[in-house]
Amino acid sequence: AVSSAVMTCAVVATLFVAVLASLHIGQLVAIAFILAMLLLIASLSCFMIEVSNSMEANRVRAELMR
Repeated sequence: AVSSAVMTCAVVATLFVAVLASLHIGQLVAIAFILAMLLLIASLSCFMIEVSNSMEANRVRAELMR
């Protein structure tokens, strides 16, 4: 999630610099944004796997519930 946040900040900073310097780097910004979204998807997928693993590890057996 941190890498996605850093990439998003880099996209915003790049947009500001591009406007101030009159640069035409729309394709670079689009690629950086796509990379940021892919990193976010990857981090959320890893989080879902981690939650699933922890739920499995904390499962209480039925005989202990009686």
